[in-house]
Amino acid sequence: MRQAFETFVTADLCGIENPQSVIAAVYLKDIECYQGFKEIQSDNFLRGSAFGELALNHLADQVTEELLRQGTKDH
Repeated sequence: MRQAFETFVTADLCGIENPQSVIAAVYLKDIECYQGFKEIQSDNFLRGSAFGELALNHLADQVTEELLRQGTKDH
């Protein structure tokens, strides 16, 4: 999922400049790691730090794993 694609978090899908370039949107409130995303996104210093980027990548991996679990659950 993440190879050669940019992952970003936004609170407003309507505010995306180039919506036709979006491959998927995930509603994070339904996923267990939502609180982690919320904490990092609300802290400007943390969000812009190397640790914040690392943490967001880790959380994005958790989202990917959850989506894969949900996608294979029905098949």
